[in-house]
Amino acid sequence: MGLFKGFRKSKEPPPSPDDVANAAAEAFVESLAEVGVTANLDYSQESVFLLDEIIAQGWPTLRSDETYKLIPPVMGAYIGEVMVRHLDGSWTWGPSRPVVKFREGEIDPALWVQRRLNGEHHRYIAMSYTVLRVRLGRGMEEASPGA
Repeated sequence: MGLFKGFRKSKEPPPSPDDVANAAAEAFVESLAEVGVTANLDYSQESVFLLDEIIAQGWPTLRSDETYKLIPPVMGAYIGEVMVRHLDGSWTWGPSRPVVKFREGEIDPALWVQRRLNGEHHRYIAMSYTVLRVRLGRGMEEASPGA
């Protein structure tokens, strides 16, 4: 009985997937600014196309088990927030973290980041976002860089 004496039920509701994902996305943007990355991460669709380049420039020097665990959830939250804002997705709880829900199913953008870090195609994130937009029936005219 004494073992559980210090535990109390919290009267605070658990954080929503929106709150968790928004905080992670903001932490990602702020951490890049702190280390001098000047990419325009403004939650626009165009900004998703910058993420593969950010990985290409930073991952070789930051590669470690710790950064491998930290980068996918926060960068994935940023990608997911772009999906929520521009592709009519919504945050929901996945097995271990927030995922983006669409009428057609759920996507875990952190997995896109993990695959990119594992050496998938050098434009993996941009390609995945483009494929998603096409599958959702959205044109790329306002989202592709240089358009």
